Amino acid sequence: MIWKPGKLANGTLILTVGMAARALTQALVFLIVARTLGADGFGSFVAVLTVAGALSSFSGLGASILMVRDIARNPAQLAKSWGYALMAYCLGTPVAASIYIVLVSLILPGNIPWAAILLIGAGEIVCIPLAGFGVFIYQGHEQMTKVSLMQLVPTVARFSAALLFFALQYIPIIPDLLVTWSALYFCSALAAVTYVFRNITKDFSVRILPRRKGILQHIRKSIPFSFSSAAEKLYVDADKFMLARLDAVGPAGLYSAGYRFVDLAFIPLQALLGAATPRYFRHGQSGIKGAIRYSLKIGVIPICYGIAAGCLILWCAPVPSFLLGQAYTETTAIVCWLAWLPLMTVPRMLLHYPLITSGLQHAGMKALLTGAGANIALNLFLIPLWGWRGAVIASYTAEGFMIVVMLFYIHKSWQQK
Repeated sequence: MIWKPGKLANGTLILTVGMAARALTQALVFLIVARTLGADGFGSFVAVLTVAGALSSFSGLGASILMVRDIARNPAQLAKSWGYALMAYCLGTPVAASIYIVLVSLILPGNIPWAAILLIGAGEIVCIPLAGFGVFIYQGHEQMTKVSLMQLVPTVARFSAALLFFALQYIPIIPDLLVTWSALYFCSALAAVTYVFRNITKDFSVRILPRRKGILQHIRKSIPFSFSSAAEKLYVDADKFMLARLDAVGPAGLYSAGYRFVDLAFIPLQALLGAATPRYFRHGQSGIKGAIRYSLKIGVIPICYGIAAGCLILWCAPVPSFLLGQAYTETTAIVCWLAWLPLMTVPRMLLHYPLITSGLQHAGMKALLTGAGANIALNLFLIPLWGWRGAVIASYTAEGFMIVVMLFYIHKSWQQK
């Protein structure tokens, strides 16, 4: 009997290819921008982007995740869920933008131009969440080819902007490279939104019309997803802007370069769980036990992959410094220290998905928030002592802490059922 891959395997493969293409494009953008801006300029860009990226989760107040749930369980709910997502975006974006302005004033170095801060914030907080709506709509319908395309569009637009940026650096009238790249970054995000909305309205005949009736009740269900997403982004990226604040933007740029390389190893993991998300929601209808059983069913593959990925990362550790040049030599050591982070992340992801897809999104939110808080506290203590090495230790410790907290919530819910 010839084995034929099922829908999950096909979806995982399609998402892996799409994410790999996106990662390759992101890597090219990274190489162009990092080399053009230099370690200090790139460190400043990453620090601002980290804050903006964390707050972009609040632009839609988590309603986009509920679109996946609603569509996966009943595709006829698309128009209603889409209207709620647009209304949540209209309510959440001004709040997120205001908090962003306050935070960058308080926590980032004062030498970063405000023009760059505002342009990056507009791209990341205003535009990118709207582009993400397309991803979630197609994901709910399990149309993974379209999901891959919608994920790739912003990156391709950014790559075009990076090529233009590379050419513009040789023009003498360009006053500030960081501001120039920030303006191009915003324009690329705006172009991505335009393309995504054109596809959504064409494929699903939905109207761009926010739905007000019942929005507060809907937001009460969706807001934990927003906090969870923000906490995860903050956990992943807090060490980068804290390095910029507590050490210097140069080491932050080096650490970001190493981290970006290790990030490539997460692609198959994200693809598998992305393809499985609608199924998690369907299994989660019966409660945490159904979702946990599904995690156990698919869990062996990502664990084995994490081990293999760690070995491959160690072997390829010198690649980033070779590609980026002599200024990034220290990234080899950084990559070696981060090599086992994908493996450490697998158990946390396999526990987090059952929580957020079985009606326990508040527990998932609390676990990620406590993990992000622990990571920030550890970074405050360890970065002044050991620089980027302290940031790596904080990341591993926070992962273990989140696993313990999630197990506690799962056990508590299991006993109640």
